[in-house]
Amino acid sequence: MSHSPAADQLVPVTGARYGASWRDAGVVAMTAVLTSGLFAAVVGLGSKQREVSARNTVTFVGSLWTGAFGAGSSVSGRGSIAGLLTVSGDVSVTFVPLTITVVTMAATLGVFRRVTRDRTRARDTLLDALLAALLAAVPMLVVALLVRGGVSGVDLPAGVSLQAGPDPLRAFLCTFATVAVVLGAAVLVRRAHDWVAAPLVAFAWLLALTPVAGAVVALAVLLTGRGPFERLEVGGGGFDARDWLAVTVLVIAYAANVGVWALTLGGVGRLQVGAGGLGQHAVVGHRLTFFTAHPVHEPSLWVCVALTPLLLAASAYVVVRRCRGGTRGGVLRALGLWLAGLVVLVPLMVHASALHLSMRGVGLQPVGGLLTGLIPTLTCPGSGICAYVSPALLQQAKEAADAMSRQQVSTLWGAAGPAMLSTTLLLVGYACLLAGIAGAWTVLRDGAALRGAGPARPRPRPRRAADGRRGSASRPR
Repeated sequence: MSHSPAADQLVPVTGARYGASWRDAGVVAMTAVLTSGLFAAVVGLGSKQREVSARNTVTFVGSLWTGAFGAGSSVSGRGSIAGLLTVSGDVSVTFVPLTITVVTMAATLGVFRRVTRDRTRARDTLLDALLAALLAAVPMLVVALLVRGGVSGVDLPAGVSLQAGPDPLRAFLCTFATVAVVLGAAVLVRRAHDWVAAPLVAFAWLLALTPVAGAVVALAVLLTGRGPFERLEVGGGGFDARDWLAVTVLVIAYAANVGVWALTLGGVGRLQVGAGGLGQHAVVGHRLTFFTAHPVHEPSLWVCVALTPLLLAASAYVVVRRCRGGTRGGVLRALGLWLAGLVVLVPLMVHASALHLSMRGVGLQPVGGLLTGLIPTLTCPGSGICAYVSPALLQQAKEAADAMSRQQVSTLWGAAGPAMLSTTLLLVGYACLLAGIAGAWTVLRDGAALRGAGPARPRPRPRRAADGRRGSASRPR
């Protein structure tokens, strides 16, 4: 019985599964949530000091937990000072613990690749990725709602209260976006050509090596530092064992951030601190020579000069190795796509590694018409001298308070980290040099392989049969 090739294509592959799987997506989401939560709990409990309350520790752990996916935390203050002035303000802090992010995404990718290895359609795998991102974002929303609460153990004026914790909406959105992008990239790596997949794998290795670079810098500073860290001794006038434990776990959590900063300094970029608001803007930045000379005087930071080319060279090597079985044109296209991808990746790394602060909605409002009446005397603290205030001066103070209360929409911001533009240009410049070397090596390698194979032999012409048809004369008719 004969059957057509089209009928063979309709036969399903043995063991293949079709459609999204809630179970597989749940396993992937649980891996992301539990891995980040366990790491955040270790860091939060390890860095806890004696004077920090349990409530504040829980809030800090929750902030690290949601911050691993890029969400920020905020502190909100409301109340009145001595029943005279009301104070309101919100301060947002975003400082992503990139080491927790890298470890969490590595574990999540491993589980995702395992549970979707028998999927034959990219659409089904992509649906699993989006479903896993959604299932991971919901627990982060719940965590942000539960850990947000009042701040205890802080001396505050009577009538003023603080609320601190992660931002619930940002926790949900950032978790969904982070998990979806990472798992979506994994789907693309599996389905795309080698020259497209190779740069993505190289970017993953570059991100995975940033905690290693940060750990090398931290060890170099702690072991051979000659600046402020030189005076840190266990139990001797500086840090005790608990302090060293706190420093260790925090360095581990933010080692990837330090690794990105090391890439910046090693690439002759600048670390800067910027602030602005109310029409003002100021940025102060320094290069590696500032940190290795006076007044910081940490010559061990020169290790950054070696780390930057090593990490970029390792990433370029991954590109070439991934395309080793392909053609020369495929390798060169992969290197070009790798360079173009760095233009996008480096700013994202810089933004994620930096510390971001913003202050919004800060204002002072008079209560009960304090500045509308006359105050006969003001007592100067510590001196007992009474000064008489004129009605004109009180009127000016009232106008100033009214103007301040009307400017509650003003925003102040601050950031500390690498300079985005200079870091991107310098690191891409380094990468161009390395890509040129890798491309030249590929061309020379292929040329040597062709010379070793010798001249191409001509293909034998087919013989003609006795009946005039092309083919072998001994071929049966």
